[in-house]
Amino acid sequence: MTQNKEQAQKSLEERNKLITESRELYSKAKEEERNLTAEEKEQDDKRMTRVEELQKEISAYRDQKDREDRLGKFDDGFRIDPENGRAEDRKVGEGGEVAMRDKFDAWCRGGPQTLDGLPTEKRSIIQRHGLSNNTIDVKRQCGLTRPEERAAYVLNVTTAAQGGNTVPTEFLPRLERALQWFGDVRALAEVLVTSGDGPMDWPTAIDGVAGTPNAGALLAESGAVTSEDPELAFGKLTLNAYKYESHVIKVSAELLQDSAIDMLGLIWDVIGERLARAQNTALTTGTGSSQPNGCVTASALGKTAAAVAAVTADEVMDLAWSVDKAYRRLSAYMMHDNTALAIRQLVDGNSNYLLVLSNNVGELDRLFGYPLSINNDMAELATGEKTILFGDFAKYKVREVATVRLKRLDELYAANDQVGFIGFIRFDGDLLNAGSNPLKHLIQA
Repeated sequence: MTQNKEQAQKSLEERNKLITESRELYSKAKEEERNLTAEEKEQDDKRMTRVEELQKEISAYRDQKDREDRLGKFDDGFRIDPENGRAEDRKVGEGGEVAMRDKFDAWCRGGPQTLDGLPTEKRSIIQRHGLSNNTIDVKRQCGLTRPEERAAYVLNVTTAAQGGNTVPTEFLPRLERALQWFGDVRALAEVLVTSGDGPMDWPTAIDGVAGTPNAGALLAESGAVTSEDPELAFGKLTLNAYKYESHVIKVSAELLQDSAIDMLGLIWDVIGERLARAQNTALTTGTGSSQPNGCVTASALGKTAAAVAAVTADEVMDLAWSVDKAYRRLSAYMMHDNTALAIRQLVDGNSNYLLVLSNNVGELDRLFGYPLSINNDMAELATGEKTILFGDFAKYKVREVATVRLKRLDELYAANDQVGFIGFIRFDGDLLNAGSNPLKHLIQA
């Protein structure tokens, strides 16, 4: 181990020296306002190849040391000298600590089912955590998991695409992320944030006689008034709290320490985006069965297009006029970006485009004077798909419980010297519809 440690230290010093030389080379070229020459570029490429080789050696040493530390210091009963691998000052034999270590090791590897004979402190560790024989959990604590039992993807320094590219060579602490638009139902809906998670009811009422509005009547002077049942049909909208998770992101300790970018900030951004995407999908196409009722699912039929994969200007306008004017004045369109492109190519009788693009950041484009929201969780133009929504999206209610919860899992993956990160959000969504359908869709033939 001493020799390995010395070799690792030399590798670390050489790596740092090469990185410094690379930085100085680029700094010099920048000062002289020029690019690297072909010769300089070739030399620097060789330098960086060597840096990668050294980094693998350093990481291998760290992994080895971590394994030996875990095996040597699992707890006070299993202390091993990491320099020579020998157990010091311990009893041997049937009831000695060497025998107990071997028995515990065998138990972790799927040996005897009973805990009898193990030291009290070992049994308490297992029983306190509710671990059973041969479970992956206890194997991880012992560092005995097989490769197929470990996570397939872990952010780390060694693999370039899994984080290694963020460790500095020529230092530039900025990260370019590939972005993809998904949508923002939440921005148009009314969001209600509650501290508790119990069912939340919202009462509704509609005229009960075939949708005929309640109305008064002409009355003559001194005439007798009449009484009439208001004939209202009452209902309610119930919003629950369904929990969604971001999936765990595991990161090696080396990457957290060595990365030139704000790795923690990036991880939280990714988790936030995962939760936002999951929420937008649920609020768009959720089935309403043990999950939110998406705005597409909750909408009523407003217009059927004549074509399978196309729409006309008249059909888009007919959809809007299928919504009662009481809702129409605050309404908006929503569709997939590719559907918007098809509409973008439509013109009126004077060859003017129907879709008016906004010149102001943050403002939505307009279609027939109504705002247009792009939501790529909606279906594209195809047979039987609900491709365009129109209506008062403020009638779509989103209930969220408290705030997004972010967790850092330091202990769960400690055996592999990794840290886990995860986020949770609880919410529900549904259309507040007393019966007059404030939100309608266009469906393809």
